Amino acid sequence: MKSGEEWSARAIGSKLGILPNTVYRAVRPLLASGLLSVRPGHPEVFRRVEEAQAVDNATAWVRSELLGDLGLVEAGSTTVPVANRDELLEIATSQMSRAQREVGFIVSGLEVPAETILAYKHAVDRGVQVRALVQEQTATSAQMYRNWQAIGVQVRHLGQYLPARLFVIDRQMCVYTSYERARGWEAVGQRIESRPLAAMLAELFEQQWRQSTEIGRPIGEGSKGALH
Repeated sequence: MKSGEEWSARAIGSKLGILPNTVYRAVRPLLASGLLSVRPGHPEVFRRVEEAQAVDNATAWVRSELLGDLGLVEAGSTTVPVANRDELLEIATSQMSRAQREVGFIVSGLEVPAETILAYKHAVDRGVQVRALVQEQTATSAQMYRNWQAIGVQVRHLGQYLPARLFVIDRQMCVYTSYERARGWEAVGQRIESRPLAAMLAELFEQQWRQSTEIGRPIGEGSKGALH
């Protein structure tokens, strides 16, 4: 469905080879999360929500329907939508200066700007434990990881593919976004200041850290475990 187009359930069903009733069931989550809009009538027609608004709608839906119901987002907690990888890097770089004890992040392993690496170094120099789990190991990324290690960042390779990027700072603030290898430069998610959620995601990071492998070793070989 292209931007601005309106399709009825019958038209969508005809295109996909399914019944209109199946279409109505399939679009419910898209309507609930704000990715589609509906114009009442006989028949109803569906329209794709523009990208920027869809991101806002989807993050608000995740917050209210998933996190809020689980009690992981406190009343009055701050949330900021993240629309792409550049915004993720900007937020992570700026928030790194707030870290006092620990920073854990799961990232793709794509190249990061110099100011982000400098933020890592400043945090390490303040005595903050900075640990990175990377999803990709290539000849290009190997030198970058060595540079991170040279400034005191502990770097290990994630033992399995995760469709997500994650930053957790002092178990109080977190940033998480989507990640797909085929579209590594894209990222949609949000920054949330919530201790319950940050603590839960910090435990997820610790679990993945224990299962990680040393940089440069094939997955499944070599020692595993946390670095302290």
